[in-house]
Amino acid sequence: RVLFRSGVLGRGGNTVYALDVSDPANFGTGKVLWEYSDSDMGNSLGTPVITRLNTGEPGVIISNGYNSASGHAVFYVLNIRTGALVKKLDTQIGGTDDTNANVNLHSNGMATPKGWDADRNGTVDLIYGGDMLGNVWEFDVSDSSAANWAPVYGTAAAPQPLYTAKDASGNRQPITSGFAIGLDPATFDRWVFFGTGRYLTAGDPADTSLQTWYGIIDPGQTGTAPYPTPI
Repeated sequence: RVLFRSGVLGRGGNTVYALDVSDPANFGTGKVLWEYSDSDMGNSLGTPVITRLNTGEPGVIISNGYNSASGHAVFYVLNIRTGALVKKLDTQIGGTDDTNANVNLHSNGMATPKGWDADRNGTVDLIYGGDMLGNVWEFDVSDSSAANWAPVYGTAAAPQPLYTAKDASGNRQPITSGFAIGLDPATFDRWVFFGTGRYLTAGDPADTSLQTWYGIIDPGQTGTAPYPTPI
């Protein structure tokens, strides 16, 4: 049996990798299984999610992080044995112009992913994550074919977030941390918990913008997002 460990380079680079840790006492260079990167991969700071996919493959789910060439917010799903890309889930929100007034052109990036096994069969069915623009994203990966994986809200061509975090004045609140998910024991509603805030750029220590802790109910339906807000 092979035991896998996957990690990212964080602030040191734009790469994800996997190691064979089956025999820690004899760990050598041959235990590095693969490395993966592409133009949408930035400085990923989140912890990869190692899981079994509905395609039957052992997988690892990562976020693209920050400072990518495209400035988008993206999830990657890879085969952890081979490093092959199973599916790239691009929100298509973001860009490389961080000063443009159009929010669609602002630099963006995805925080730590969170998986959810909706049918409790040991595979990840939903992927959640937040981005720098305050968007909460949810992708359905429950189909046995990765070609059919898509955002829960909107379409593959035009994804919509489940929710967008804003303060009372309408200012977006960045999400740079992971999520917690739980079920209401009385109603079995799925709750998604997360906080906002950012400590990544030179100006962040002096930023006193209001940040918030959220708990929202995910109705688990496809189509129009239950909390519609403009991108």
